Amino acid sequence: MKKFFGFTLAEVLITLGIIGVVAAITIPTLMTKISNAQNKTKLKAAYSILSRALKLAQEDDEDWRTWDYYHNPKCTQDIYNKLSKYMKVAQNCGMSNDCWMQTKAKNGQNALYSNSNGLWDESYSFILMDGFAFALDIWNDNNLQNVAGVSTNNLINPSATLVIAVDVNGKSRPNTLSKDVFMFVLTEKGLIPSGAGDKGKNCDDKSSNNNWDCTSKALGR
Repeated sequence: MKKFFGFTLAEVLITLGIIGVVAAITIPTLMTKISNAQNKTKLKAAYSILSRALKLAQEDDEDWRTWDYYHNPKCTQDIYNKLSKYMKVAQNCGMSNDCWMQTKAKNGQNALYSNSNGLWDESYSFILMDGFAFALDIWNDNNLQNVAGVSTNNLINPSATLVIAVDVNGKSRPNTLSKDVFMFVLTEKGLIPSGAGDKGKNCDDKSSNNNWDCTSKALGR
């Protein structure tokens, strides 16, 4: 049998086959780890942008603790108008569906309360020049605790507050909770990552479409 560099053709083919199998097993895992690390970095950047906008709004305009927090379109738009002055908005979609992709849960189903323009039914969405897509809405206290995993003890409005969802890579895939879509809740203490109150108890549940409480875990808190 013909030899290549001291190896027979069969030996070379077997070796290449083993390398191919190992690559097929390890490369997807490696790519997933790289993607998760990149998204975590982007999440921290998005958190910083939101926190800075709230701080500047408080300094230049009015304390965000005095804003109205009621579940209606006008209230959400008013909040957008106050925050957007301190962010570099590339596209303002309002309540249309041009800035947001339907969010999926870990089970592949549409995420709980999500729709084509954000989450819940009156989301206000926009995209920044950095590529981050945001969706604003007002949630009531029951959903905040049971879905977002955030304690309702420090709500500005006793029964509702602002929820901010961010897709860290915009409309690009996977558009999935805990992978590239995360959520923050505004309280008297500022922005609280989802899952801060329940330690992300629903985050790893692949049998349901409720994986909203993953932000705290993603940030390593």
